Amino acid sequence: MLTIAAPAYIPCAIVLAVWFMLTRTHSQLIVATMLAPVLMSVALVIFLIVEDPKEIPLTAERFSQLASVAPFGLVVGGIYVGLAWGIYAVGTKFGIVRPPLPPNNRLERSRGTPSVNHGEDR
Repeated sequence: MLTIAAPAYIPCAIVLAVWFMLTRTHSQLIVATMLAPVLMSVALVIFLIVEDPKEIPLTAERFSQLASVAPFGLVVGGIYVGLAWGIYAVGTKFGIVRPPLPPNNRLERSRGTPSVNHGEDR
C-alpha cells in the first residue's frame, strides 16, 4: 500500500516541509507536527478519489469505502513524522543539521550588552 500511496505522500511531504520552514514559534511547530498526519490522511483519501475508476459513480457508499483508508493514513503519517523528527535529532547530534535560530529569529540580549537600537533605548 505504501508504494501505491507514494504519489499522495510526496506532494504532501513537500507541503509539510514548506509549512515547517515557515513556523516561527514552538507552538506553531507543535501544531504543525500534530496536524501533519491528518494532512497526509486527507491527501491519501483525495488521491484515492481522483484515481478511482470513472466507471464507478462516487456515491456516499463508495466515498465511505475510499475514506476507510483514513486511519491507515493517520498511522503512516504519524510514522513518517516520527521518523522525520528522529532523523532531525540524529542530524543535529552529529552536526549534519544545524539547529534553527530561536523562535523570534534573533538572540536575546544579555545583561550588560549594549543596545543595538542606536540610542533609542526603551
